Amino acid sequence: MWQRVTNVLRKIIICLIAIAGIGYTSSLMSRSSCESHRMSGILDSLRLPNGQIQPTFLLPTHGRRTKIVLKKAGVPVKHCLDEKSDCFPWVEVNSAVLPFMVAVKWEVSDGALSGYGESALFFCMFGLRWLIHEESLWVS
Repeated sequence: MWQRVTNVLRKIIICLIAIAGIGYTSSLMSRSSCESHRMSGILDSLRLPNGQIQPTFLLPTHGRRTKIVLKKAGVPVKHCLDEKSDCFPWVEVNSAVLPFMVAVKWEVSDGALSGYGESALFFCMFGLRWLIHEESLWVS
């Protein structure tokens, strides 16, 4: 009897591990698509009246992912030497990956006391994405 229970539990655990692995793989495949989808808000805020996109600063605290996402979207990137410099506008993009889920958060600051952003949660299946939740943010 105990052997039968342990076999069933072992199969359940193996299935859960396999589902989690497939979920993470799916999310990693969908991450770029979700970030690109959110870039439209950033690009609208950085577009100049002549249609060009203004160069954007990367602060020293921003991760590599922000640089990758901005370059992929065609946003000219400048590097800010330190946080005390006048480096505006700056953009930060973060994303987190969970099984079958991708959370994307972006922030834009045009000046010392002005900024905004969005946070979005997507359900993802191997490159396909569905927006589940979206929230606007104020950044200061």
